[in-house]
Amino acid sequence: MQNNNKPEKSASSEFDHSGHRDRLRDELLTNGVERMKDYEILEFLLFYCIPRKDTRPIARRLLNKFGSLSAVLDAKENELAEVEGIGKNSAALLTLFPSIAGRYLADRKKDKKTALSSAKELADYLSDFFIGKRTECFYVLCMDGDRRPIRCELLNEGEEYNVIVNVRRLGLIVAETKAAFVVVAHNHPMASSAPSAADVELTQKIADIVNALGARLTDHLIFGSDDEFSMANSGFYYARYFR
Repeated sequence: MQNNNKPEKSASSEFDHSGHRDRLRDELLTNGVERMKDYEILEFLLFYCIPRKDTRPIARRLLNKFGSLSAVLDAKENELAEVEGIGKNSAALLTLFPSIAGRYLADRKKDKKTALSSAKELADYLSDFFIGKRTECFYVLCMDGDRRPIRCELLNEGEEYNVIVNVRRLGLIVAETKAAFVVVAHNHPMASSAPSAADVELTQKIADIVNALGARLTDHLIFGSDDEFSMANSGFYYARYFR
């Protein structure tokens, strides 16, 4: 009697995982990410969270939902979890990737001692510290008399729309580094970079502390979701806090 029941296919027979993944890895290492398609980059990242499954359809579903590679990586965990095939590990990896990239870029700048004389140079230097940040973060940058970075430190990390700043700790850092020039910076991850009333009040407090220590507050930079704001370069109303 003929058996009409077909044997079940094993996971390995359905898809040549190791061979495909080796080819994609070798192509990425040889040609770099610039020549890779967005779905291939996502597919490759998902290899490390989904070991025994074809991740290409999942990568395509992510792009179909969010529209671009950057939008996928900027999405929240709960949003990513809505996509078929994305579990907790995959969502965590994709969510953390921008922050890890930002940490890498910021870390590379720690040993650079190039003078930062303009608002643009300061913004270029500090912007990497905010890559991937989903909550408000506040940094202080201390510089020597030639405006070369001495130390850049995170004072606090708060919520999406608020961060509490310990101005006493800021003063201790300025005194400890013997900074001549000080820049403070924070982000508005879900809004424009326009200063709030609280931002203006905080700037006055910081200026008083920094000036009392014999240093000079050079700028308060705010990084919005799509723009940036230099309080020192934005007219007389804000400029009075900076000497």
